[in-house]
Amino acid sequence: VHFWDAETGELKTPHRELSGRVLRVAVSRDGKVAAAGADGLLRIWSSMDASQALTLRADPQFVNGVAFTPDGLALATAGERGRVSLWNSSGGIESLTLPTSGTMEKVAFHPREAFVAAAGARGEVRVWDLEHPEQPILIEGHKDTVLGLAFAPDGKRLAIADAKGIARIVDFRRPELPAITLGEHRGRINAIAY
Repeated sequence: VHFWDAETGELKTPHRELSGRVLRVAVSRDGKVAAAGADGLLRIWSSMDASQALTLRADPQFVNGVAFTPDGLALATAGERGRVSLWNSSGGIESLTLPTSGTMEKVAFHPREAFVAAAGARGEVRVWDLEHPEQPILIEGHKDTVLGLAFAPDGKRLAIADAKGIARIVDFRRPELPAITLGEHRGRINAIAY
């Protein structure tokens, strides 16, 4: 993992040697950096200048997704073995594991409320109210791996994109309502953002 100064283009910190391929990187508003790897490990640096990373086993195989909460105090991981876990970002303590089935690819936090969304390789999207996580909201409609997931800045909708080139916006609290489909795409959509 490399960090550059956006103003000068200069490399800020030396290359961080990781034991496997880096699959995702997330940066919190307060400067913490998390790197999710193909070795099942999650590494968290307290800042872009820190030389030592907190390392934890987030999945027995791959950590496919990582996202910080808006306040940077916690983060979520999505794993190859169907794990969606919440972690304390400073101590690395796992605070909650959410029930899923199959490979999970992406995670995203609601910008204002205690919701986390996770998407899987089978096209399923689940949204958990973290105050009552036992009954997640299930969003269907994608037939392939969901590769992009993002809450709108106002938190009212969730954008979802998949490997078949389908991008939709849904009201995650009322997934039975018709979704808005975003144009026609010829290939896979690897990311989506507001």
